[in-house]
Amino acid sequence: MLVADPSGHISVYLGAVQGPRVDLATDLIARTATGAEVTAASRMYGLVGGELMWATDLAAFGHELQAYSSGRLQRQE
Repeated sequence: MLVADPSGHISVYLGAVQGPRVDLATDLIARTATGAEVTAASRMYGLVGGELMWATDLAAFGHELQAYSSGRLQRQE
């Protein structure tokens, strides 16, 4: 997966799909001169009870990979 974000990063993720779960980790991160120092990232997506759950871990500013953000998307009818 290729992700370009407005913070000045382009990331290439590689991963695997196992049933309702997708695990991705960065293979390459490029940044602009003003982009923050990010050295690694991982993403997990999963379908649980009809809801999409996601979590992102980030290694930045000299810190090791750690929890950064997560969420749950629910279908509204």
